[in-house]
Amino acid sequence: MKIETFERSYVHSIFERVSRVSHTRIVAITGPRQAGKTTIALQVRKKLLDSKIPSWYIPMDSIDSKQSDWFELQESGSTLRTGFQANEQVLVEIWERARQASLDSERGLVLFLDEIQIIPGWSNIVKGMWDTDHRMKFPLRVVILGSAAWRMLIGRNESLVGRFDSIRVPHWTFGEMMQVFGLTANEYMFFGGYPGSFSDGFGNTKLEEWRKYVIESVVAPTIDRDIMGLGLFQN
Repeated sequence: MKIETFERSYVHSIFERVSRVSHTRIVAITGPRQAGKTTIALQVRKKLLDSKIPSWYIPMDSIDSKQSDWFELQESGSTLRTGFQANEQVLVEIWERARQASLDSERGLVLFLDEIQIIPGWSNIVKGMWDTDHRMKFPLRVVILGSAAWRMLIGRNESLVGRFDSIRVPHWTFGEMMQVFGLTANEYMFFGGYPGSFSDGFGNTKLEEWRKYVIESVVAPTIDRDIMGLGLFQN
């Protein structure tokens, strides 16, 4: 079984929420790096599209990447172009374009914003945009993803309380790793629940390759992006 086809329980619960136009609160998917949050979001997005519900996935750290729906923004008249860097203005424009697209659809639209914590002061922007959506009853549902801890992710903006459904996605359990990769209990205790390190099959994973994966994909981004990013919320 491949990682991309294995659905954790979070996929169904998130889909059930955001597939309803009546669901107004923002869904916040948080958890440690390499726990599979992006994979879950993309699986939910696929289920939405299969159900004929429009959905955009925008990774804020690489907006014009292959997985991103940034071209949808261009088609809707956006000024965003390839090679730009996400900032506060970009976040506002993406949200406004998604808001308009939701009005053009009978079933609204679901907007996924991945790695949103890289945007300085994002929580104040989200609060203002969501308040307008709620007041004007736009059929836009928003899902945000972040690798930082929930307190760090929302910063000091206590006014966000009540606007979110927080869903924490932990590392894979022993049962999940055993089902997909066939790990034994001892192997799971040693290697942990990092499915990405076994994407090519457990039998092909060498200790040195696993160590390199953890350092480059887990430790380094946590320090460079998450811990260093704490400074964004200190003012």
